[in-house]
Amino acid sequence: MDVIEAVLAAGRVLPPMLLHGLNATAWELIDEAARRGYDTRVGFEDVLTLPNADKAASNAVLVEEAVRRMRAISEKRGRNNQRAWS
Repeated sequence: MDVIEAVLAAGRVLPPMLLHGLNATAWELIDEAARRGYDTRVGFEDVLTLPNADKAASNAVLVEEAVRRMRAISEKRGRNNQRAWS
């Protein structure tokens, strides 16, 4: 991702960034999106389980967990990059 970001920055291409994963990578990439200040998305189309491997009861439960994780990472890093997920 660092190489892609560098190429985009060198070309002055600064689009909104969205990062998300599927299944085993979903939660790791949600966390990475928070660290980088990117947007993300989550739902049953991406992952069916919570980070602890429990089956999510609904899309809302997945979204609540993603928001909780993004806020915690943002606060830990001292950032206020809570754009679409605040």
